Amino acid sequence: MNDGDTTLISARLDDLADQLAPGFDPRAHALGARDRYRQQRRTRLGTAAVAAVVVAVGIGVPTALGALTASPGGGVAGPGTAGTEAVPEDSAARSAAEDARRAREAEDRATAAAEEAAAVEMVAGVLGARTPPLELRAGADRACPDVAAGLIAALGGGTRPTTGTDLTGGCRWSTPGPALTLSLVPGQTEDQMVGEVDRSVAAEGCTVRVMPSAVDVTPLTVCPAGTGTTWTLRVPDSGGAGYWVLSAEDAPTAEAGSGGLLALVDVVDAGW
Repeated sequence: MNDGDTTLISARLDDLADQLAPGFDPRAHALGARDRYRQQRRTRLGTAAVAAVVVAVGIGVPTALGALTASPGGGVAGPGTAGTEAVPEDSAARSAAEDARRAREAEDRATAAAEEAAAVEMVAGVLGARTPPLELRAGADRACPDVAAGLIAALGGGTRPTTGTDLTGGCRWSTPGPALTLSLVPGQTEDQMVGEVDRSVAAEGCTVRVMPSAVDVTPLTVCPAGTGTTWTLRVPDSGGAGYWVLSAEDAPTAEAGSGGLLALVDVVDAGW
């Protein structure tokens, strides 16, 4: 077929098209059909690509959505179970047990803090109600006092006599609860005592509360010590000899620490 034949056929097709559908352009129709075909092909390719991505995700590509839609058994929710790993039941049990342990520890800490705060308030109330107020004055004799009998009466059996020889070196009594100590820091001023308390608060995490006293500043500190706490009351000597230090060391409970300290206050106040 030559070009002349092609021209005659095209002209004939145009005539037939005008007779069947006036204004119809077969060439335009052919071009439009071709464009629609190309569009459909692009659409099918795009759909196939999306499907491929969905399949890839479904068979094990980790996604944020998969992490957020974990099934109750610990596996990642998705089509079927292919490519997912369920969290072992023993791991879930260990996690739950750890959460429960931490919750108990937090509750125990809160309870201990509340008991300590109540005991500190009790000590403040007892010291504030003393008549006359607590006042200590060192004499010429600085030997450790024999107060075991008074401590036994206050705290019960198990209290043993003092160890130590004098107030400067420190006197110590063993009790059924905390160990009780008494010492005198000769010549210590209020500023020096406050600096010592501040250092213990910063280094040891102690809490401090100023107690009622007849003279100067009388702080009570409660410091962590081993498995318990140490309750220390610093009392200025009314004659200016320095500061007295009364302690209930390593008290297993707030009640034992505050009770032991107040028992020591009573026997020491009776002797000075």
